[in-house]
Amino acid sequence: MATSKTRERASAKPRLAFVDCDVHQQLRSFADLHPYLSRYWVSYLEESGFSALPNAPYPKGANRGERVDARPAGGGPAGSDPELMRQQLLEEYGVEGVILTGSFYNVAFLPNPDLAAALARAMNDWTVERWLEFDPRFRGSLTLPLQDPAAAVAEIERLGDDPRIVQVVVSAGSRMPYGQRYYHPVWEACEAHGLAVGIHFGGIGLATANPPTSAGWPSFYLEWHTSMSQAFQAQMISLVCEGVFEKFPKLHVVLIEGGIAWLPHVIWRLDKNWKGLRAEVPWLKRPPSEYIRDHFRLTTQPIEEPGDPKHLLQIIEMAGAEGMLMFASDYPHWDFDNPLQALPRMPEDLTRRVMRENARELYGL
Repeated sequence: MATSKTRERASAKPRLAFVDCDVHQQLRSFADLHPYLSRYWVSYLEESGFSALPNAPYPKGANRGERVDARPAGGGPAGSDPELMRQQLLEEYGVEGVILTGSFYNVAFLPNPDLAAALARAMNDWTVERWLEFDPRFRGSLTLPLQDPAAAVAEIERLGDDPRIVQVVVSAGSRMPYGQRYYHPVWEACEAHGLAVGIHFGGIGLATANPPTSAGWPSFYLEWHTSMSQAFQAQMISLVCEGVFEKFPKLHVVLIEGGIAWLPHVIWRLDKNWKGLRAEVPWLKRPPSEYIRDHFRLTTQPIEEPGDPKHLLQIIEMAGAEGMLMFASDYPHWDFDNPLQALPRMPEDLTRRVMRENARELYGL
């Protein structure tokens, strides 16, 4: 006989199966990577005491930015136990598919490119063995050593044809905008293997990166976190204006954890300026807004929350973004979005597209 608690949990299941486009699998420690590294690099890590990737100097407050209940009972950070993730996310909410984005994109800011390439390769092998083989609903994102484009391409060539790998993941911050030709061999390899380019929150304000804002260095995590959308806007504008999508017409880019409310502003301003300055970028054969809608996708978490929820729907309509948005929970972080509560009430067709169909079409699920 079902208890009231069981009935309550059953009634909480979403009516629509969905795809979660930003879920973070975490290492318990760098020792998890030792089986996937050469003896040289294991010794290097142990003898040097290397134990963390570059990070911004802004403390995240209590609990290190994690959901405490997502920490395994036997110890380790939140998101490090695939069985607990399966219970708390896939089974709890009826998730149809999960795009694993990891936590290793800042490997691209290591000064030593050989170490970066070794760690990226090990992280990818660990993800395949530990996570993609654990549950068929998991899909993976390749970590890349972007400070060495040739090594990044080699990693795409090595694993890019695995059908469980659906994208690469890089940080929103970068040493130079992603549209520049330095990165074109990487995007060419992504297109050739049918991989999306996931640009994820992070990578600004590191010791080896650029300042967190165009005005310089803020004082608090609150400022850093809020200002991150500037990096996403800059990357979008760079990729469009440098002609990346004319050169690689099948390439798609996913902006992960960057928000969405700024999208109409960028589309309108870029289209307006292009009309007066199009002679500067003669390779653009269409208005920038068309490239944006055809080639970009944005995840919903952290969704903006205006005082009137209808205003968010108006922003989606103004941007023509119905086919661009994909749901993400950001499990297991402190600002996890519950799929039953995160989004405002939307028309049924828009709900279906955001929660499932846009992701299924992009990733071929």
